[in-house]
Amino acid sequence: ESGGVYLQLGAFSVQDNAEQFRGKLGMALAQLAEKLQVLPAGGLFKVRAGPYSGSAEAGQAAAEIRKALNINAVISR
Repeated sequence: ESGGVYLQLGAFSVQDNAEQFRGKLGMALAQLAEKLQVLPAGGLFKVRAGPYSGSAEAGQAAAEIRKALNINAVISR
């Protein structure tokens, strides 16, 4: 796993649901598409964006996501 700051956008128990969510996010916010990934962790499939260089950049991206899609992203490392 690389360093940096990530935004968690969702967590799903079924990988296909996580992949579909990632696809919808990528279509809705094209500038986010390359940063999106699905990560298996703790029995869930987490949809996250990143890495960002720091909390400030991640916070700005989270604000854009919230404004465009009404999704509250959680900053994680």
